[in-house]
Amino acid sequence: MPLQEPSIQEKGFRTSVLGFDKNDVLAYMNALANETQQRELELQQTIDQLNTQLDKLKKDQTNARACVEKLQQELNQANARAEAAEKAGSDAVTKLADAESRAAALQSKLKDCQQAGYEWQFRCRDLQKQVDEMEAMIPKGGMPAARKPEPEPAPAPAETPAPAPVPPPATPVDLQARIEARKILADARLSAETAERRLREEAEAQRARMAEHAEALAAGVQLLRDRLARVDDRLNSASMDLENATGAIYQALDDTKRDLDALGADLRTFGRETAPAVPAQPPAPARQAEPPRAKATPRRVRPVRPERPQPSAPANDPAKRLRRTARSQRPVSQELGDALRRLDKPNK
Repeated sequence: MPLQEPSIQEKGFRTSVLGFDKNDVLAYMNALANETQQRELELQQTIDQLNTQLDKLKKDQTNARACVEKLQQELNQANARAEAAEKAGSDAVTKLADAESRAAALQSKLKDCQQAGYEWQFRCRDLQKQVDEMEAMIPKGGMPAARKPEPEPAPAPAETPAPAPVPPPATPVDLQARIEARKILADARLSAETAERRLREEAEAQRARMAEHAEALAAGVQLLRDRLARVDDRLNSASMDLENATGAIYQALDDTKRDLDALGADLRTFGRETAPAVPAQPPAPARQAEPPRAKATPRRVRPVRPERPQPSAPANDPAKRLRRTARSQRPVSQELGDALRRLDKPNK
């Protein structure tokens, strides 16, 4: 704290034959030098504290920049993964289109097989009609069999009841027609059932693969959106930390400037001023004869410290440059929105 003003200012210098009293003048000068030195020490302590705080804030700013760079790298990696997912999505869309074309081809084959089955059914009906017509053309008693030679008449036996008439055997033409018709009908039915079963299995397998591809693609897109949201949150947090650190640095600089202005000094020229000038002694009057007296021992005046050169303020403030760079960069949310829109385009 500054020293109290010496009482010599209130009383004034004592005068002697040669002018002001030398001891009073030296005491006043020593008091001024001590007060100036004490004030300079206080200002130096304040400056050291502010420099320490400024170094700490610069360190925080460096850490925030490193965090932002790390998050930027993570964002680049996320963008790369998004591009890979987008490429995979386009490939999946291509595969889906191919699968749809194959499914359409299989459906057309199924229709052809169904048409062939219908044709075989019509042919079977025609054959059945032909068989019925051929059976109608055959007489009811059957085809006449070849006559056998009559045996010689035997003695008349006792009368016995006549046996029941035996049904006429089927002719070879009728049997062959029926066997051929049944064989054709069985082959047609077997071919139709096999084709329908195979096409049904292929359609179900294709539908299952399409569903799996769609689910995998949706899960990948959702996972990518979650990761991008987390990266966006971390980037926003790092940006807020960087803005807070920059604001704290500016606040510390403003407080330092305000303290120096209150002390009557300038931040850029502090420490360059010369030491306080020592008031010049008035010219001594002509020496007159006076009685000899005891010589007073003069007190030594402490030398004033030489001025300390202060580093000049940088032309380009890194904090301002950082602020300009942060303003010129593109918003992260806009980049993430563009990435999500690019992901949504293949799905459409």
